[in-house]
Amino acid sequence: MNWRHALDMNEQKFIPSDEDNAMLDAIAKRVVDMGFSVPAILFLESMAPLNYIGSQMVAFFSPMVHAFFTGQAFDRFQQLMEKRESVELLVRRIEKLQYTKEHPSET
Repeated sequence: MNWRHALDMNEQKFIPSDEDNAMLDAIAKRVVDMGFSVPAILFLESMAPLNYIGSQMVAFFSPMVHAFFTGQAFDRFQQLMEKRESVELLVRRIEKLQYTKEHPSET
C-alpha cells in the first residue's frame, strides 16, 4: 500500500489521460441513467477529503468486487480515485449530464 498521496498537499496538477476521461464519462453516464445523480454527488462531495483512504478501502475489498467488474478497469478506477482532482472531475461530469438530461432544449 502506497500512502504517498494520502496527506500530500503539494501534489502535482492531475491531468487525466484519454483512458481516464473515458472511464469518468462512462461512470457519470451510468449514474445519470440510473437516476442516482443527487445521491452520487452527495456521496462524492462528502467523501472528497478522504478520497485516498477510500480508494485504499476499494483495494481492500477488491477480491469481492472483482466478481462483478473486470480486473483492469477496476484497478484503474481505484488508482484514479487516489487523485484529489478526479473526484471533482467525476462530480462535474455527473452534473453536466444531469443538466443536459433535464434541459435538452438548451444544449
